[in-house]
Amino acid sequence: GDSFRPWEWVVYSLTLRFFYSPQTFFRTNSFCWAVDHDCHRGGGRRREAVHAGVIKFFEEEGRTPSFVLFLGLGWAGLQATNCELSCEGSLDATGCVQACDARNIAAQPELV
Repeated sequence: GDSFRPWEWVVYSLTLRFFYSPQTFFRTNSFCWAVDHDCHRGGGRRREAVHAGVIKFFEEEGRTPSFVLFLGLGWAGLQATNCELSCEGSLDATGCVQACDARNIAAQPELV
């Protein structure tokens, strides 16, 4: 008949998970709940833009500490090598990457 076959259901489920991750779904719903709650408490006054602006502000400000951290590590002398790229042609890629990581750690200045 016209029912779903198992592979169609699997493709459908994977496609939904790919486009709608649980974190994004929860974030969108919680944002809408906060806006609705504010609208009900504020006598019907709609302030979605204020809520969106505050959320975006904290998202952008959350990037500042990581920027400062990596900038500080660079000024302190952080030396980094892309071990996966360096070991790309190696026969024992896993061992090569592990050895390269160990060399990276050992090569760092004491301040880092």
